[in-house]
Amino acid sequence: MGRTLRVISVLFGLLAGAQVATTSAWGQDDDVESFDRTPRDCVMLNRIRRTEVIDDRTILFHLRGGDVLRNYLPKTCPNLEREERFGYRTGTRQLCYIDTITVLERGGVGGFTCELGRFYPMSPEDVVELRDGPSRIEATEIDVPDEE
Repeated sequence: MGRTLRVISVLFGLLAGAQVATTSAWGQDDDVESFDRTPRDCVMLNRIRRTEVIDDRTILFHLRGGDVLRNYLPKTCPNLEREERFGYRTGTRQLCYIDTITVLERGGVGGFTCELGRFYPMSPEDVVELRDGPSRIEATEIDVPDEE
């Protein structure tokens, strides 16, 4: 009688070297390899449509027109993920990596203040992978013959 062995494989998104056509954040068909991932120091406030907190160090800035920028804070910002909201003050019309955010606790009380990082453009596939996490696990059972 054969044993059953559970084989676990980790999914890491696209296979290395795979060419996938996508609509880039700039509205044109490009290969993933040609997607401009150059970090930006600032984002114009009037371009921010909404924000999405991923965890205590990662915020996605969804911009008008469909672009998404990831901001990875230099240090953990306590309670950011739990509260999922923050405020900021700036004397200019843009939010920059030198600015800070303040976690908005329940009841409108300000919480921890944290520094922003640079803003990195993300493809739609990057956003999905970030939300799902790199550790998605798929398990498949296979029959293994008995050793004699």
